[in-house]
Amino acid sequence: SHYEPQKANWVEGRSIGWEDISKGIDGTLLGGIVHYKTEPPLQTLSLLLYHTVGYLILAWYFDNVHSSNRGTGKHPLFFLSWRYWLGKTKRKHKNSLNQLVSFREESSIDAD
Repeated sequence: SHYEPQKANWVEGRSIGWEDISKGIDGTLLGGIVHYKTEPPLQTLSLLLYHTVGYLILAWYFDNVHSSNRGTGKHPLFFLSWRYWLGKTKRKHKNSLNQLVSFREESSIDAD
């Protein structure tokens, strides 16, 4: 519903349901003087999702590049290096494997 100033009362308007999620709305205001067209709600929601993902990626990037209270920032192209994506997990895995091997060696020496 909407207020109609010419009639000075509230007038029943068009309802919107799920079947209208991919349809835009055309209409007029002020007795046909102003014409308007709205975008479909599905397009608006998809743009909202697109922008949200984009801003999350930018926040992650600037959090890594900008120097802050955690020390110096990384190189601006840090995300292109294999070391960033695989370097830390390889070292941790290698260290834990070395600890496991040394533990087994110590255990076998103690058993003898």
